[in-house]
Amino acid sequence: MSNRRRPQKGLGWTGIREQSWGSWATEIRIPHTRLRLWIGRFRHALEAALAYDAAMFCFYGECLPRQRKFNFPAVQRPAIPDHLRIHLNIATIRVIAADYG
Repeated sequence: MSNRRRPQKGLGWTGIREQSWGSWATEIRIPHTRLRLWIGRFRHALEAALAYDAAMFCFYGECLPRQRKFNFPAVQRPAIPDHLRIHLNIATIRVIAADYG
């Protein structure tokens, strides 16, 4: 019998999963593509969920499409005005989200 613990899916939060060694990973689907953006690994599930929310904000702003949701709707988003947010590239979104988590 193995002593390994089965990783958790994400405690009900979207975009995160527990790695087999205990850290938490987060990634997000890039809008209008089949690609996923790897945001990173985090020590705590809450950090991973906040990073996912920051990436969602960078892609969509406050008005999310019907199928999307923030893990924490009431939490303050990164301070990026819409006129700058819409011009962010994928690499910049990854950095913003990883730092926000």
